[in-house]
Amino acid sequence: MNRFDFVLATIGVVALLMLPIASLSQEPSTPVSEVPGPDVLEEVVVYGDVPLLVLRSEMDLAIDSYFAKFNELNSTDEFDIHCEREIHTGTRIKQRQCRARFYSDLEAQAAREWRDFGGPPPQQWLASRQVLIQRKAQLLDEEMKTLIDEHPELLEALTKAGAAEEKYSSERARRCAGRVFICSR
Repeated sequence: MNRFDFVLATIGVVALLMLPIASLSQEPSTPVSEVPGPDVLEEVVVYGDVPLLVLRSEMDLAIDSYFAKFNELNSTDEFDIHCEREIHTGTRIKQRQCRARFYSDLEAQAAREWRDFGGPPPQQWLASRQVLIQRKAQLLDEEMKTLIDEHPELLEALTKAGAAEEKYSSERARRCAGRVFICSR
């Protein structure tokens, strides 16, 4: 047997061995009666993760909606709550802060007094300011509870904000599990 005949024989044997394997891997043909016609549309469903930025934006919008409704219903402007992104000392990353107007007003007053004193204000002033903040925060909390009891639409806005925050937090925890540094997926 020459070399050419040997190669042909080897190819033939390999082909015969592959034939049963190839026939096993083929799917059975579909009868003509089961083939969908041109009027049948197929549906393709694609599942993917919503970006965290979108979930955070939805959460921020829900919280803003709640605070807008609360600001509309509360008894005094000093209880109005506004949120904004701020850069804190020691970082360049903006963080979202929501504060009642009375707190912002007290911060501004403290800055003016710092300037006027030429340094930090006396300890007694700081202690009285802290007591005032705690008292106003307690009044704000009581007003929120009262308005939520009286206005179902405020309770609904709060529920939506809480659900959006839970969805964002749980999804972020799931995606960022085990990461040490920045997680932005």
